[in-house]
Amino acid sequence: LALGIALAGGVAAAFSTFSTAAELDHMIATSACSVLIVEPQVLTKDFVATIHGLCPDIAGGSPGAIASRRYPYLAHLVALDSTVAQG
Repeated sequence: LALGIALAGGVAAAFSTFSTAAELDHMIATSACSVLIVEPQVLTKDFVATIHGLCPDIAGGSPGAIASRRYPYLAHLVALDSTVAQG
């Protein structure tokens, strides 16, 4: 994933899965990220719910059209699915 981001001209910034909601808020805001790629859930922590709690505007946004005053640069939220296809 990091190689693809670099080849596309982006910069990957890793966030810790141990981060609190307040820490995630700070990191997302100060990184000025335009694309946020998350694992939806790690153990009992639901990152999508946490991000929606930090910025409810994201939950109501349409794909590619997130309009958030809290995170003005954020345009895309990608939640990776760990489901493995059968066959």
